[in-house]
Amino acid sequence: MVLGEKCMKKLMVTDIDGTITVGTKSLEPEVCEAIHRLYKNNWDIFFITGRFFSYAREILSDIKVPYLLGCQNGASVWSSLENRVILSNMIEASYLELIESVVYSHPVIFTAGSGAERKDKYYRKRSPDSIAEFAKIVEKTYFSEKDVDNHLFEVDSLSKEYPFSHFAAAKVMGKKEDVEKVYNELFDHPVIGKELMVTLIRWPFDHRYALVHITHGSASKGKVLDTVVENLYEGKKPFIMSSGDDANDIDLIDRGDFKIVMSSAPAHMHSQADFLAPPASSLGILAAWEEGEARYAERCKETV
Repeated sequence: MVLGEKCMKKLMVTDIDGTITVGTKSLEPEVCEAIHRLYKNNWDIFFITGRFFSYAREILSDIKVPYLLGCQNGASVWSSLENRVILSNMIEASYLELIESVVYSHPVIFTAGSGAERKDKYYRKRSPDSIAEFAKIVEKTYFSEKDVDNHLFEVDSLSKEYPFSHFAAAKVMGKKEDVEKVYNELFDHPVIGKELMVTLIRWPFDHRYALVHITHGSASKGKVLDTVVENLYEGKKPFIMSSGDDANDIDLIDRGDFKIVMSSAPAHMHSQADFLAPPASSLGILAAWEEGEARYAERCKETV
């Protein structure tokens, strides 16, 4: 991977859904072209998403330059150049019993993902009838018809039937008001809230719904970015252009030297921005990246 120009190394790190995407399965050609141009201009490329690995790889299939991919909010980081996972933050399966004890009485979808190293198998607690229609929508969004039988397994109890010793992330999904109740209980839980990372965001594809990401205590987007900088840049921080559109992106954006917040993000995030970009539906990230390149050039002049 190219590591920047003489004056300062530089890294473009971005969320995917709602930031650089319009649809769920592919990037717009203009966005792909911009990413390729950034790489040719010596920017390193790092995507960090709440998506699981195979689903994230699908939308990045037209990216033909080296990149890093952080999945499930930093549960793993994969290198396209090395074709392997270079960082993993897994959770002991014993935590599923605690999470399930909170979730069981709510009309929500509850899943645990095995992670990239275990072929992205998802185990879903059998959904209540009241949320069954949304469960079908979620299933069609994340899994193709040919892959669903190999990746999604419905069980009566995750704590009893999840087959691995560790999981990458758990998700709670459903109507916004129901998920918010679960989030509050998980966040206030004396073990879950203290030892794991519990993050509430909007479901990117329909804001009437929400989801809670539950990941390892070290698996936030910002913390994983810190680890990548420490390991791959030997602790010498590059110029970082960061972008995102929801609460799980806040600590990622905060690490940026040039901070991009999409205008579709919750209003409380707007003040964080160096550049408040038009929404993904308008390809607002393109103008934001151009401005970020200009800021980098200004920084270089200041250091000469």
